[in-house]
Amino acid sequence: MLYSRLHEFREGKKNVKIIVGVDLAKGENPDDFKKFIIDACAQLPEHLSKSQAELDSIITAMFASQSATGSEKPAEVSSDLFTRLKERAKVLMNEGKSQEAIDLLDKAKTVPGTLMKLIEKGAKLIKQQKIEEAQKAYSEAIELALSIQEGDMAAKLQDDLKRASERPKLIQTILDLEGKALKALREEGGIKRASDLFREASQAASKLGDLDAMNEFTKKAQSLMEFYQADQKRNRSF
Repeated sequence: MLYSRLHEFREGKKNVKIIVGVDLAKGENPDDFKKFIIDACAQLPEHLSKSQAELDSIITAMFASQSATGSEKPAEVSSDLFTRLKERAKVLMNEGKSQEAIDLLDKAKTVPGTLMKLIEKGAKLIKQQKIEEAQKAYSEAIELALSIQEGDMAAKLQDDLKRASERPKLIQTILDLEGKALKALREEGGIKRASDLFREASQAASKLGDLDAMNEFTKKAQSLMEFYQADQKRNRSF
């Protein structure tokens, strides 16, 4: 499903219309991307004259920035989960399933807090490059989420676990791309290739959620591309 927004603005004397959208995967909530869409509509007009490659990098940076910052704090998530469990317990009680309701309320007292601690622990371990320990924390969190029938949360945690598992390989990919880019810079006529490689490294860094690395590689790619384009357009008399 495409979640999009039409944005109109003036460019000189012309009225210009652009559509900014996100192709949502099954189960994704459009509200999670509302801020990205609004920010993109506000910022993209000043970049429309840039090349497609540069636009891709800018959009990737905007998207990754939103994804990395997140809007909810762990305490808020825990509180929301507790509220959801209480509401589900009420439904069970109304359906005459009193024992199931009592069991769920008992879990509501401890599971949300424990779950959030595991998620925070997993995220911290990932930053410390302790991937195996992070995988264990996320696996425990997934098991807990499933025990209270929070399938959506379990699915999200499964995605986090997958990213954690892929992190070492992704880091190596980034380092390889950086090495190839630096090598290309030492070769005659390798500036454009170096720019392309740094851009690939930036995109890989965005998947990693490392905004600093992503911005670093994006700036290098853009600077080299500008140098390359200026070099192609030179019209000297000598």
